[in-house]
Amino acid sequence: DRGRAELREHPGGSPRRWRSWNPREAGDFTEVDAIEMHRWVADPSPGAWPRARQRLKRDRGGQVVVIRDVSMSMAGINATWAARLTLGIMEAARDREMKCGYI
Repeated sequence: DRGRAELREHPGGSPRRWRSWNPREAGDFTEVDAIEMHRWVADPSPGAWPRARQRLKRDRGGQVVVIRDVSMSMAGINATWAARLTLGIMEAARDREMKCGYI
């Protein structure tokens, strides 16, 4: 289901990596490693900030293209079935925040 979804930084994501802490972003103070912060406070240096957790979340993106046959062979019950299937695919793609194309 993930397909080729890329990881991006997101405050609600899972802690997956370490990154350098930016003191200008006070909102992420809880993400700083406590032991490294303790060591840094004992000997502060602007060149060696403590590490902070980097929270990443998978983009739910991706792309969906629907090509629908509207020839005479798809008349009647086949056309109804194709229309319902197409709507279902488009709704599922919209729920997953995917880019959609319909031809």
